[in-house]
Amino acid sequence: MPTSQLYQLNEISELIVLTAPARVLDIGSGFGKFGFLAREYLDIWEGRYSPEQWRTTIDCIEVYSAYITPVHRHIYNTIYHI
Repeated sequence: MPTSQLYQLNEISELIVLTAPARVLDIGSGFGKFGFLAREYLDIWEGRYSPEQWRTTIDCIEVYSAYITPVHRHIYNTIYHI
């Protein structure tokens, strides 16, 4: 299933904002929710709206190719499909 528990959203979003990592690796990206949130909070909130302006490297590993969508291709710098 390409989704996760909604109870994790607040804690993970807060950790993204507090730690402000330069690189993120989303393992088992599924629907891409956490990559999307990381992109929003680490680049979009900083006024970097276009991919050319993004400073955060956000990669994902997804083993099930059917989960990979155009959203993944836009949000993630690199998608590792193994």
